[in-house]
Amino acid sequence: MTCVVTDLFLPLCLTLTYNVSTATLISSSVDCGECQFEAEFDFETKNLVIKVPFIGEGILSFNDNFQASCITKDLTLASEIRNNLTEAKIKDKNKKK
Repeated sequence: MTCVVTDLFLPLCLTLTYNVSTATLISSSVDCGECQFEAEFDFETKNLVIKVPFIGEGILSFNDNFQASCITKDLTLASEIRNNLTEAKIKDKNKKK
């Protein structure tokens, strides 16, 4: 018999470092935990660092031998960012009218 947990939710933080002058992705990483959306630009190195909060949803199962497997069901932007993007789209549509 297996044990299955279907409603796992985990806050994740995606960090991207992009060099604007060379148009190169320097690094990307995903960390557990919450973060705030932010973007910082370093004028000396020309690196743009962007942090984006996500919510990861998954399924975890353990079999009879205690082997575990995890399946990612969904990745969504944290609600704060989703709301801000929606507001920005509405403002943009109103400007075009």
